[in-house]
Amino acid sequence: MRISLLIALGLVACSSDKGETDTADATINDDADADTDTDTDTDTDADADADTDCNVDIQDVSPRDNESGVYWRSDVTVWLDGDDSTASLSVTDEDGNALAGTVTNDDGTVTFTADAGLVPDQNHSMAFSWCGGDEATEFQTSELGLPLETDLTAQTFALDLGSATWIEPAGLGAIVGDALDMSLLVGVQSVGAEIDFIGALGADGTDDQDLCMPTIDFEPGDFSDSPYFQVGPEDLPVELMGITLTIHGMEVSGTFAADGGWLGGVELQGALDMAEVGPALGEVVGIPLSDPDMACDLLVGFGIECQPCPHKDEVHCLTLHLADIEANNTGTPVVEVAEAYCHEACEERDEHPECDEDESSTGL
Repeated sequence: MRISLLIALGLVACSSDKGETDTADATINDDADADTDTDTDTDTDADADADTDCNVDIQDVSPRDNESGVYWRSDVTVWLDGDDSTASLSVTDEDGNALAGTVTNDDGTVTFTADAGLVPDQNHSMAFSWCGGDEATEFQTSELGLPLETDLTAQTFALDLGSATWIEPAGLGAIVGDALDMSLLVGVQSVGAEIDFIGALGADGTDDQDLCMPTIDFEPGDFSDSPYFQVGPEDLPVELMGITLTIHGMEVSGTFAADGGWLGGVELQGALDMAEVGPALGEVVGIPLSDPDMACDLLVGFGIECQPCPHKDEVHCLTLHLADIEANNTGTPVVEVAEAYCHEACEERDEHPECDEDESSTGL
């Protein structure tokens, strides 16, 4: 009897367990379906999130927001801390007109270059979009770039090379210091579709012409982007760190102010030959640099690399790039000097009797 009762209770228990199992299975199946639906929705959301996820931030913008006095030939640039191929950039003038230009996106540097430059003396708006969202800034250009209001013929401008910012060679400006404290005079000889300059050196760091040094006859340069100009290349003899050397393949560019009183955005580019500048530079840094090959090898430690020379088939030259050079109208025309030390006003002329051999070389 007891055994039968136990068997009966066991059968009831089994039946009860089987029923609960079926119910549980059904519940699990329902949950599984629900989970499947939920997972599908969650996956869809996750994919959407992945598409808009951005780990790239803006590092810097140029011009800065609300910056004024921006040069009309400046680029508008946004620097990211990573690459974003989707980034876009546009610039509009104060009337909301989009400026025509080219956008480049190179390894996190996004740059807009206006085809005809920015609009002088106007407010501009910059709109930037990238995977992290949108950014907008405003800036104002200076008056540089406005049409000329005066005749530039016979006008002379003194470029203060000592005021320049050294772009290249990187770090050389800190080494050289004020050694390039001199003026380059550029006199306008004629203006039209082209502009013709004559160049001269300032005397003893002043804006007065050094009449003991020959003038430089620049080839006429294109002036179709007036008031912007670019002339050269020409070779310019200068005194640097106590030695006379040459800036080879020199090019000068900038913009005339509308009233002709000064130049802005002035840059000078060229090359320095280590065979010429090496010995003097070696004295400054305390390393023998008289051998140009050895000099170029040693300069790598300063982050400076020699480049091919424009005047000879050797890799002994330092690329020279000076920017932000101050330049003002001197009010005095440049006097043409044909030969060094032979102009009658040169104080050292008496020390050079060879000048008397050919009076035509006096520059008169």
